[in-house]
Amino acid sequence: MRAGAPAPSTRPRGGLPPPSGGPSSLPPRTVPSTAVSVTPEQRALQLSNQLVQARQDLASAHADLRNARSERDSLRAELTRARARIEELEAGEKSAPPPAPPTIGPDVELKLLGRINELEAALSKARSASIPPPPPVEAGDDLKRVKGIGPKFEKLLKAEGVTTVSQIAGWSEADAEAMAKKLGMKAQRIRKEDWIGSAKRLVEGGSA
Repeated sequence: MRAGAPAPSTRPRGGLPPPSGGPSSLPPRTVPSTAVSVTPEQRALQLSNQLVQARQDLASAHADLRNARSERDSLRAELTRARARIEELEAGEKSAPPPAPPTIGPDVELKLLGRINELEAALSKARSASIPPPPPVEAGDDLKRVKGIGPKFEKLLKAEGVTTVSQIAGWSEADAEAMAKKLGMKAQRIRKEDWIGSAKRLVEGGSA
């Protein structure tokens, strides 16, 4: 370009302005921000609400704990009463008097009394049948008939239960010694006077 020449015009041909949709006519773009700014006052309010909620939850937990403890104490008291009642019933069973016998009517009582009388009669009859008859009284019960036995020894012998001649006849040597001690005499005298032999001869029908 020569000096002094006019600068070329940037204006488009035909003298028209540039189109409005060109880059020089667009407004600046604004980028939306995703971060929401929270003021300190709002943050403090949120923390305060959270603290109130936490205190409410803690109070509710304390109330549940108190209820659980109360229910536990109630159950323990009920268990103690139940154990005491069981011990009382067991002690009552041990010390309780036996139940009274059932009452019976007059008709039944008469029948029972009749049956008792029948049984007593049968028992008495059975006893009388089982008891042997007493031994017959022997003619030789006069112990003085035995050689060597006088009135004194006869009295002493009967006091000792010797009332028949046959009892003396059945003595052994040991029986003679035992009776001699009871009579206050020596057994040698019984053997010398031959009480046993004399009694046997009387029982057999002979003479002493």
